[in-house]
Amino acid sequence: MVTFVQYLLGRPATLRDYDVAALQLRLLVAMAAVDERITDAEVDQVATFVDRVARNGRDHRRLTAHLDELLSFPPSVDAVLEEAERRGDVPGLARTLVRELTEVAYADSTIDHREEFLLGLVGEVFELDSISLYDALDDEFDASDIHRIAQLRRAA
Repeated sequence: MVTFVQYLLGRPATLRDYDVAALQLRLLVAMAAVDERITDAEVDQVATFVDRVARNGRDHRRLTAHLDELLSFPPSVDAVLEEAERRGDVPGLARTLVRELTEVAYADSTIDHREEFLLGLVGEVFELDSISLYDALDDEFDASDIHRIAQLRRAA
């Protein structure tokens, strides 16, 4: 965890942390764009991700600028999946990505078959069992709960 002083001074945790966050960001934008439309709700969900993972002000600015670029020119799914495959050794990355991708997919209140397909491809990259957007999150939640939570987040 970054201390408040480190946040103010803009000291990065590690380059690797930033690179992993940037990869996640590219995958999240790819998920938002895979159905050929990026909604405001999806952008809000991805922006929330940036707020959550930025370790300091400098990283937040960099990730926000990267998000703006990605929204103008969404990344190639193939290229992002290749990069994800190279990062498969990051502990907990697969589970985090599945959760984040699911939240972006649910953000616009519509589940598209292309979003489901992309989540399946990410699962293959990380050698996970078959993943569905309807059961991608912990067993304690079902799809209707996640949908309701996403709506509450947008309303807040």
